[in-house]
Amino acid sequence: MKTYQYDLVITNGVCATAADIASYDIAIKDEKIVLLAPPGSLARADARNIIDAEGGYVTPGCVDCHVHLEEPAMFGNGSSSDTYETGTRSAVAGGCTTVSAFAPQQKKEPSLLKALRETHARALRNSYCDYRFHMLVGNPSEQALEELKAINTDEGLEAQNLFDPKYHSHSRPLVLESEATNRAIALSSLISHTPILLVHVSDPGATLRIWQAQTNGQPIFAETCPQYLFLTRDDLAAPGFEGAKCVCSPPPRDKPSQDAIWTRLRNGTFTTRLPLVFSSGRLSPTKFVEVVSTSPAPAKLYRLYPQKGSLIPGQMIWRIWRYSLFVDWVAHRVLNRGFGGGFVVLVPRFN
Repeated sequence: MKTYQYDLVITNGVCATAADIASYDIAIKDEKIVLLAPPGSLARADARNIIDAEGGYVTPGCVDCHVHLEEPAMFGNGSSSDTYETGTRSAVAGGCTTVSAFAPQQKKEPSLLKALRETHARALRNSYCDYRFHMLVGNPSEQALEELKAINTDEGLEAQNLFDPKYHSHSRPLVLESEATNRAIALSSLISHTPILLVHVSDPGATLRIWQAQTNGQPIFAETCPQYLFLTRDDLAAPGFEGAKCVCSPPPRDKPSQDAIWTRLRNGTFTTRLPLVFSSGRLSPTKFVEVVSTSPAPAKLYRLYPQKGSLIPGQMIWRIWRYSLFVDWVAHRVLNRGFGGGFVVLVPRFN
């Protein structure tokens, strides 16, 4: 069998990290970057595979810190829409090379380890990308609390009603999110050096309180979602099921709130996800990499850096082209989303 000097070479790429942008050829051996060379210099390298990036952006892969895959229902019947196979396939298609899924312990189950191992078994041979878990403790039994020690040492522990969609927003006003955020931050300050992660942030008042706490040195981390960057409460009022497709919690807010979320995304208050954000043109390539891959979350927050969030295996190439969004393109199972009919101009071409 022929032995190659490199396993993979990427030529003619524009490499973007959280620190800078530069043109390099990249050589990879044994899943590690071993050489950054002048552009075009490795076009004829002795490599098993050579990818011509054709001037596209080469970035670290996204780390998605919050996904729900193949979870049994915590309450009632049903399960998550996507399996590990479909969900991670969708992640890779969208530029994510690491996902943080959930390992839920059912209330009737006394063991945490059993829940973790069952979740890992579902993911192990069905995932297209790297994965990690958030544990959901449904039953803090004596057995579960005792198992936390083993999880820490052996498993790498770090840490039905239906309404008209437009009323979903009215019943969940901004002040509730702002108050809950302030309360969580205030309570966390009672115990020094207690980090907390606030998710699905949509309220300007909440973002201001998060920024103030971060400025004061509290270990507060936060993330938002694409719906708060691209949808508003006006979308909930669309007729029929078009409005229902935009229901989420918290609900989409008004346009000033949306602009405030973009501002906090640019200044580093929190993070979010991929092609829609890149295509908006509201973040520079370096800020985009910082937000979705590197610092302060997600790669550094979850101790995945520098294996993730820097230009080592897991990088992707973004192609500059205008693509319409059609629901039958997606790799995941949730087809009814509020972004259909729009377009993106930057999509992952290679992972």
